[in-house]
Amino acid sequence: MFISSSKPIRPISNQDFIPEILLQKGGRQIQFEANQTIDADLLDSGLIFITYGIVKSYATEQNGNEIFIDLLKRGDIFGSIQQTNAEFHIAAKAMTKCMAIYIHQEELQYFYDTDQ
Repeated sequence: MFISSSKPIRPISNQDFIPEILLQKGGRQIQFEANQTIDADLLDSGLIFITYGIVKSYATEQNGNEIFIDLLKRGDIFGSIQQTNAEFHIAAKAMTKCMAIYIHQEELQYFYDTDQ
């Protein structure tokens, strides 16, 4: 489960323009609490751009074993994972309190098609 926030993120430097653009193009700000598993529907249906905090990405085998993939932090993007290998399930978990921008695949595609 995720929590939506009505307050948009404001850039603090020239390198922080991506979250602002994503919010203008249909993205929404979300928050994850520490140790919260990130909903698989979010991972499968769009991109998540981390603006604050640390997220662990991992794969789970059918027998339950976890395989560490990466620690993601501010500026990292993840999501839109195509499940091509049935032996693994890709997942993510907030390691600390996190803020992120989520944008659905269709909104992102429209953005690319119309705003080059």
